[in-house]
Amino acid sequence: MKFLYCTLLAILLFNSGQASAKCPNRITNNLHEFKLLSAKLLPDRSVQVIWKNNQKVISLLQFYFPSNSSSQLKILANSVSKQLAEVAQNQKIKTINNDANFKIHERLFRLVFTSSLKIPHSIEIAGIFSDSNCTEIIRYTDINPSSDTESLNLAINLMKLILN
Repeated sequence: MKFLYCTLLAILLFNSGQASAKCPNRITNNLHEFKLLSAKLLPDRSVQVIWKNNQKVISLLQFYFPSNSSSQLKILANSVSKQLAEVAQNQKIKTINNDANFKIHERLFRLVFTSSLKIPHSIEIAGIFSDSNCTEIIRYTDINPSSDTESLNLAINLMKLILN
């Protein structure tokens, strides 16, 4: 829940005079082997969707006000990174930027992830995706993953599935 509050706090940093986001409706009952757990319209008219499968959870947060600048996206990415570090109790956040060597999605601003230092072991992964119409955060949590690399690959594939 703290993740949600920090990301909503980041919204306040955005210019409130912007036009509303035109994010596509990505709410589906099934996402690969994940079942829809909840879909909510938040007080600021952002949308949060959560899917769950055993000990894996994937969530989507679509902001009502899109981020239109790199500085706004950096603030949002820093907020997301801090939340992942807090949840995992691990300050070592790894970052993947969308470059020619590691192309995830054309809208990717930054992918951040870390492994937990607590028991049960988990991996926390979040992708920040944006264009002039829509800013979205897709977050993936895997508790007791078989491997961090396998979880990272699954998270990336699920993010692509959600976005396409």
